[in-house]
Amino acid sequence: MPGASPSTVLVVDDDDDVRALVVLYLQLGGFDVREAATVDDGLEALAVTGPDVVVTDLNFGADSADRLVRHCLEIGQPVLLMTASVETRDLSPELRSSVRILRKPFTLEELTEAVAQAQAPDVGRGT
Repeated sequence: MPGASPSTVLVVDDDDDVRALVVLYLQLGGFDVREAATVDDGLEALAVTGPDVVVTDLNFGADSADRLVRHCLEIGQPVLLMTASVETRDLSPELRSSVRILRKPFTLEELTEAVAQAQAPDVGRGT
């Protein structure tokens, strides 16, 4: 749509290299991107930024994205969960069925498509 502003995406990942790559991919895909390195920083940025989509990793060392994902779902915030795990057993079954899951590694095209789909209601949840 001409003149439309780009979607804002909040990327939350504790791995600096992965976060930088995801941010770059999304910027190349035309998104306005914000970032955070911890779940707590992500929750704070979510309140301040008001992104269209939150893209987060599943594991944060001793922490988990569970708190962030639960909060996003409580406020109706679209969320895309990235994971290198084949199994998502670290995430409760109710959350697994409520979010879109993107398996690492992924391409620029797969990431931008998943972010776009995460913005659409009830599309691709739990996949």
